[in-house]
Amino acid sequence: VTVTAADRDRVRERYQLPERFFLYLGGFDVRKNMGRLLRGYARYLQVGGDPGVKLVLAGALPEQDSAFFPDPRRLAAEAGCAGHVHFCGWVDEADKPAIYALATAFVFPSEYEGFGMMVLEAMQAGAPVVTSGE
Repeated sequence: VTVTAADRDRVRERYQLPERFFLYLGGFDVRKNMGRLLRGYARYLQVGGDPGVKLVLAGALPEQDSAFFPDPRRLAAEAGCAGHVHFCGWVDEADKPAIYALATAFVFPSEYEGFGMMVLEAMQAGAPVVTSGE
């Protein structure tokens, strides 16, 4: 899939993406490990990481905050990084190559996955990938 400059501009505008960002794209159930991602991002900021690199969380947010579907907005507030996190909602399949290509890096903190197709999609688009060691 070829991503043009026009594709990038359209996707950046459609999802109101910051200039530079780490991207998570996926679900928000507990195994996706949002708490660890948000605490890690908050730590990145605390130790002098570039605050200009925002964290974009893409995907349908949970309808209710629960043990199985913890609300990432609450987790971001608890971690102290809510002001640096952008929730862009569901990303259309056709827009995924461009959003991956725009990302500074794709982050994938899942505790376990059957396969993790998003990692391959991000790599195909040229995004560096950071994954959990678990």
